[in-house]
Amino acid sequence: MSIRFSEHTIPLADIDMEDRSFRITTDADKPMAPLVASLSAVGLLSPPLLRPAKKNGFQVISGFRRLTALRHLGVVSASCRVVEGEADRLICQKLAVADNLCSRPLNLVEQALAVEKLFGLEKEMDRLCAVLSDLGMAANPTLVEKLRTLLSLPEPVLDHVARETIPLSSALLLAGMNGPDAQILAGVFANLRLGANKQREVAVLAREIAVREGISVADLFAQDKTLHGILNDTDADRGLQAARLRAFLEKRRFPALVQSRERYQELEKRLKLGRRVRLCPPSFFEGADFVLELTFSGMEEFRRHAALVNRLKEDRTLEAILSRSGDMDDV
Repeated sequence: MSIRFSEHTIPLADIDMEDRSFRITTDADKPMAPLVASLSAVGLLSPPLLRPAKKNGFQVISGFRRLTALRHLGVVSASCRVVEGEADRLICQKLAVADNLCSRPLNLVEQALAVEKLFGLEKEMDRLCAVLSDLGMAANPTLVEKLRTLLSLPEPVLDHVARETIPLSSALLLAGMNGPDAQILAGVFANLRLGANKQREVAVLAREIAVREGISVADLFAQDKTLHGILNDTDADRGLQAARLRAFLEKRRFPALVQSRERYQELEKRLKLGRRVRLCPPSFFEGADFVLELTFSGMEEFRRHAALVNRLKEDRTLEAILSRSGDMDDV
């Protein structure tokens, strides 16, 4: 890609800032104030890249934020690089991506915008991947499709993705929901600063509850007073709020399972097993096999465990656990 440029002082009024054909930069993750301060202190070090418009004036290839900051400072004209001769849209889009990649890594939304805009100009997947690879972006058909899917998300959700509070895996989950549902969950993820695994857990539980009860995820969060109390508890730290949220959603999604677990935990406490002994119930309390784990470092500790096992043989609480029948108050 051999392109020639010439540098000119261009009146900012002649630059069309509304035409965002080549723009891939996001604003949500980039405060304007530091850029304004930098330009005020040392001036424009990297001129924006333009191409002559078909009518009068110029079209921006890259440098939107620099031009916006210059206008904020009251600058009326600035040094710009102008593409010489005819440059087709594919070349200009490559230049826009390359110019941004030279200064910083692209966030997920910028990668998605770059892919989508290049796809609009180069629809053959192998050739598109080759173009992306030449520009220094990771490229394979699966990733390309995932990135393109992100752009179906509402703008507020994309802002969270751009700020890296929502990773790709979670964003793709949200992309499979309607806009209001995705926005509600994205706000919860960001406010509680949930990690990727917890985001997935909350999203899956909320979606399954909504499907089972015939409501939307947005309605679930809007109508439930307990959820409101958890999410609006300003006295609790985020970790505690997150734990309460997940516990509430799990109990609403799997009420019988949670009830069985809580009953088991209460009964297990009555056994007084000690910290080096564990009684493990069957997964999801659906099987019949329990596992008793004994950890010991010598014969003396082993003998204590053996005495414990001997005591448990006659323990009615253990009998209730193994039979999973009866009431806790009866043991």
